[in-house]
Amino acid sequence: MLARDECDRRPPLPRPELQSARCVRHLLVRLLAALRGLGARGQPTEVPADFKTFTYNKSLECLAAPLQGLPLAGTLIAVTEHSLDAQGNHRAYLLNGGQAARFSVKRSGGFDVSDCAILAPADLLLLERSYSPVRGVAMRIRRIPLGLIKPGALVDGAPLIEADLAYQIDNMEGIGLHRNAAGETIVTLISDDNFSVLQRNLLLQFALVVARYLFGLGSIWVTEAVIYAHATLFLLAAAWTLRAGGHVRVDIFYAEASPRTKAMIVMDYDCIMCDHDGIARFAAQHGIRIIHDAAHSFGSKYQGKMVGSFSDICVFSHDPVKTVTCLDGGTIVVRTEDELRQVHELRLLGMQQPAAVMYKNQRAWTFDVERVGFRYHMLNMHAAIGLAQLGKLDIIASTRRDASRAYNAALAGIAQVRTPRTDFDGVNPFLYYIRVPAKHRDALRDFLKAEGVDTGIHWQPGHWFSLWKECRAGDLSVTDRVGKEILSLPLHSKMPLSTVHQVADKVHTYFGRNA
Repeated sequence: MLARDECDRRPPLPRPELQSARCVRHLLVRLLAALRGLGARGQPTEVPADFKTFTYNKSLECLAAPLQGLPLAGTLIAVTEHSLDAQGNHRAYLLNGGQAARFSVKRSGGFDVSDCAILAPADLLLLERSYSPVRGVAMRIRRIPLGLIKPGALVDGAPLIEADLAYQIDNMEGIGLHRNAAGETIVTLISDDNFSVLQRNLLLQFALVVARYLFGLGSIWVTEAVIYAHATLFLLAAAWTLRAGGHVRVDIFYAEASPRTKAMIVMDYDCIMCDHDGIARFAAQHGIRIIHDAAHSFGSKYQGKMVGSFSDICVFSHDPVKTVTCLDGGTIVVRTEDELRQVHELRLLGMQQPAAVMYKNQRAWTFDVERVGFRYHMLNMHAAIGLAQLGKLDIIASTRRDASRAYNAALAGIAQVRTPRTDFDGVNPFLYYIRVPAKHRDALRDFLKAEGVDTGIHWQPGHWFSLWKECRAGDLSVTDRVGKEILSLPLHSKMPLSTVHQVADKVHTYFGRNA
């Protein structure tokens, strides 16, 4: 716990010998309540001399201690309310065994820190408040990944909530977290009326819900275990390496599964399908559900079955660059009528509008709402574009397959180039990728750009991102190597094979000069 006496910064007293009675003292007190119960007494611990320079009545407000097994376990995280550094950011500290290290928390929007709490497995929730004569009192909660917090770092995080007096808030000064019997993470906030008739003592509680609404997968993504593989886009899936002799294998999932595992997200990458049979056996053995990210494989087949016909839950993307576009939006395929009803409600603010009526360009003027929903429905214009695209699916898929096969054949003679290990049968390739030695990738991209050939890097290992750097992981050496070698070449529907050969010739030219 934190004990604080602030220096009174009014003019000095006439008698200097009395001035010391008004000095600031900051004590970090370790309270052994678990061992001594109500008889517990605080034991002061050392604090940095830097604490003496805090702004009057704006010093430490946040003190959090990650538990064993979490990032920064054994370290106290302390953040000041409004004692700022030279750049105008909150001064903050990592305190461990008498050692102190400074870092800073980005200050924004006129908010100051009022409390904090640890959100397992790897986040700091920062409660903030602000006041202005125009807006009045406001509050905000930011989520800062523990993996970002390091000596000398400037950290920031995305707001989970921001509210002003248009909502039932006040001078919110305390935050706490617990899990209820249903497994939900409950956020409790408390305000301080400061003995003012203009303020209130409020106790507010929220269920923290981010991705728990569908299919009984439990609570939020940060507290329930969903297996994420490092070898795919943004840590979302086990992808093409399942087939390409790579790093992620189904047996690794067996080693990582636990009773808390509720679902596994798998993703088809570019033109390579996951080992869906092996994944299905794993899911059946462990009683978990499969969420199939098929953003790259719309219109493809696996073992003769259309993608979307065999997974528990399958999602497609139809953004502007996908093989079948609606300009924006996506598709979700579920298994049961009950899940379909839930999806219909979730996409339209929770309203129980009968889909059969809405598909006739009509609506029910009276309806019920039983769950929180979102504004996720697709615009009619976007859907019309998608339907028109569906009529072209065969030509889209066949021309992309032809171009990908032509790339494989044209690049086969270059020793430094690794092409996809597939014949592209049954797939609708989203991208065409190659792997080149890491020392050549940037130089090859620059060379091709100078020759008028655009390239891309459509995958980075998830553990390279700051948000997931501290997540538990095994040996990712293959993932790291592939992440430095992968390169996408131009591919689009109805692409002339002459264009494929022009690009391949440029790759040949580069490696002919840089063998």
